[in-house]
Amino acid sequence: MKVNPGGIIAPSDIVGRDQLIERLWSDLDGQSIVLTAERRIGKTCVLKKMISEYKPGYVPIYRDLESVHSVGEFVRATVSDLRPHLAPGSKLAFSGWQVLDSLKGLKTNWFTVPEHNILEVKTILQDAIQKASTNKQQRMLLFWDELPMMVDNIQKRAGENAAMEILDALRAIRQECSQVRMVFTGSIGIHHVISKLKRCGYANDATNDMATVDVPALADKDGRDLALRLLTGENIPADNPDALASEVASAACCVPFYTHHIVKGLKWKKSKIGHADVAQLVQDCITAADDPWHLGHYEQRLRTYYQQGELPTALAVLDVLSAKKKGLKPQDISKLANSRTTIDKEVFNEVLRLLELDHYLQRREDETIGFRLDLLRRWWQFKRGI
Repeated sequence: MKVNPGGIIAPSDIVGRDQLIERLWSDLDGQSIVLTAERRIGKTCVLKKMISEYKPGYVPIYRDLESVHSVGEFVRATVSDLRPHLAPGSKLAFSGWQVLDSLKGLKTNWFTVPEHNILEVKTILQDAIQKASTNKQQRMLLFWDELPMMVDNIQKRAGENAAMEILDALRAIRQECSQVRMVFTGSIGIHHVISKLKRCGYANDATNDMATVDVPALADKDGRDLALRLLTGENIPADNPDALASEVASAACCVPFYTHHIVKGLKWKKSKIGHADVAQLVQDCITAADDPWHLGHYEQRLRTYYQQGELPTALAVLDVLSAKKKGLKPQDISKLANSRTTIDKEVFNEVLRLLELDHYLQRREDETIGFRLDLLRRWWQFKRGI
């Protein structure tokens, strides 16, 4: 296997996800899914492997929605994806220009939808999905990557009402059409998007009918297996390849993205690789000014999605825990964080909840809380000068 950090990974090169995918197919038998994980953990790879090796009885459709900024764009993309699965008579009703003509007043660049057309747009979306899923022998499976970002984009461009309407429309489709399944995933949690809408008066829980499934890092065995495959594929010399693979997997916290990056860095070493080489490479990437692993996203996301009253507490909590590899109990975190900023109990509890949902932190068996990835802990400690 060749290194390919951040690139498109062939389904045959996606390792260690079979058990997770088996669980996802089992859950999909009963309901739709919200797939959660931190950035770069491999959510999209899981989706692509499911699509490549899909279960009989499903019709999988994948769409990356990151660049979608309006309800109209979403409808057009969805109808385009569904057209091959519509009955011949329905295809004419939803051919491209007829859809465009039906959205009266919609700008040709699809960036905005007038408020009075939201209902019409929603009706077209619902009708298209329902007509594409009339075959009782198979289920329409819609994999929508970066859906939370799309809804956030719609809120910014067309307003809160448009974002609320699209979430409600998708929930209504799931409730009314038993042959449809949806999988939402993205680099930001949909809970942030819904929380923003709730602050604007949104009363619904748009995903309470969906199962929430976390995509973890690889198991230790699978992390070592991936590292060994990459080391072997790149012909990297080592006295003990198995030991080096274990070292690489541990340094990468068994996250495939970082594993690919580490092996790529080792590829250009001229001599046999040892423990010191792996450790130095990781340290160089953590401290590099150009942030080659894009870890700065974790700090930027806090400033984007946490409310003004939550941000100081979140920063204080992460600062405190970045210095504690073994983690701390909540009461101890609160005491230490209070020395950095004034801590309100309710805000503190909410921030802990959010930091867990956003995969910064995790609760451990000994009831302590610590960073989910030690690599992130080390970067935070460096970045914040702890």
